[in-house]
Amino acid sequence: MAIGKKIFGESLLLCLISLAIALFFVLIILPFFNQLTNTNLQTSLLLQWNVVLSLSGLLVTISVIAGLYPAIFLSRFRSTDVFRNVIRAGKNNWLRQSMVITQFALSILLIIATIVVNKQMNFLVSKDLGFNKDRVAVIQLANTNIEMKHKSAAFISALKQNAGVVSVSASNRVPGQSFNGYGIIPEGHTLDEHLLANVLETDVDFASAYNIQVGTGKIF
Repeated sequence: MAIGKKIFGESLLLCLISLAIALFFVLIILPFFNQLTNTNLQTSLLLQWNVVLSLSGLLVTISVIAGLYPAIFLSRFRSTDVFRNVIRAGKNNWLRQSMVITQFALSILLIIATIVVNKQMNFLVSKDLGFNKDRVAVIQLANTNIEMKHKSAAFISALKQNAGVVSVSASNRVPGQSFNGYGIIPEGHTLDEHLLANVLETDVDFASAYNIQVGTGKIF
């Protein structure tokens, strides 16, 4: 019993040190991760009760699993066998072999996952989105009534007269947002034969403002 407690204690201490090192690296790498992924994750998230509870549960679970096999292995032998030097690990220990295989499998999976995530991040950074998002300012305007619509048109006209503004366009969505779905009835069809289409409400300057190239046809 004393040996088992010692093994579990050593396992818990080792996992606690590993967790502390992991949190240390998280605090160092987090600013670079936010810059790479354009996010704003804060270190205060680690102090939330659900995160602390999850890490504590993970710490105890891994400590028990890591110390379980040595405790079971040593409990099979009597103290007199130690002095007689008759302890043998055995040739066909399926538990030890399965744990080693599991460790190698998890290591391979983690390496593959790291490579995939790295390729995905490079893809997100270098992928051509099909439109220009640099030096583009998006201003939300409320146009719920006729008076506001006239003010929006006057505001857009004033922007176009500014020498520092290259192009101005008005739309109900910007590239990257989801479009509104509308039911469209093609000519010569009935109401039951309507089609659901994604519709973008905009003007003739939309394509030029975002430098969008039309694959087929021309801008209306």
